[in-house]
Amino acid sequence: MIKEKLILLFLLITAICNSQIDSTWTYKKDKIKIPFELLNNLIIIDVKINNLDLKMILDTGSENNVIFSFPNDIELETKNLEKKFINGFGTNEPIATYLVKDNTLSSYEFVNKKFDFLIIDATNLSFLNKIGKEINGIVGLSFFKNHLIEINYSKKEINIHSSRAILSKRKIKKYNKEKIKLRFNKPYIEIASNLKNNNFNLNLLMDTGLSDGLWLFNPDSTIIPEKNIKDLLGIGLSGEINGKRARVKELKIGMHQFNEILVSFPNLNNVSGLI
Repeated sequence: MIKEKLILLFLLITAICNSQIDSTWTYKKDKIKIPFELLNNLIIIDVKINNLDLKMILDTGSENNVIFSFPNDIELETKNLEKKFINGFGTNEPIATYLVKDNTLSSYEFVNKKFDFLIIDATNLSFLNKIGKEINGIVGLSFFKNHLIEINYSKKEINIHSSRAILSKRKIKKYNKEKIKLRFNKPYIEIASNLKNNNFNLNLLMDTGLSDGLWLFNPDSTIIPEKNIKDLLGIGLSGEINGKRARVKELKIGMHQFNEILVSFPNLNNVSGLI
């Protein structure tokens, strides 16, 4: 339960700090509730894009909204679309995409009529059959940027609030506050850790699109504990991500301390394009 409350708190603060609350709130209620499915620690929401039913990963670590595949073998004409290149986990090679502007995204009562997304050629995505369920794409930072978002992992629901005043002090008092920093609209938190009996301050991206608990990127391989195993850590947009797993002696998040936690150390050649 402590873990769930910590995660909820971090994402709540992320949304507050990252928000310029929409003053044109047109909904009848002060809160919109969106249920989600938790699959391999990923948040999966049901959405409609231009009235097409899709399942999307909600990802605080993604700069872009991305579509991998459409149901019923629908194909879009891309020859007149703007071509863009993005970096993805798994390789240093950029991925070719096509930008589709000004679409309508809706999920339950929530509606965004200025939803832009990128289309990726699904034939190059090896991770699609690894999740265990058909996922059509990613909803990224644009979802968080202009709204006050609360994510409750216990109830498996997302609440979009009309204003900060709606969040009662009594509710917020249940949680501990931690400062975050925003870099390119992405939320980062600094925490203390002990690696191989040395103390480090870690600057961590809070990424709901990463199903693993904690990844550490560092060119100095000497910080990896001697007791480790080589493993396939995951599948990214661009292919497999390999690395090592080991237990870290100590990790502190605010007033909470975690001991002997499992951490992944991805190979730098899989992630260097993103660092």
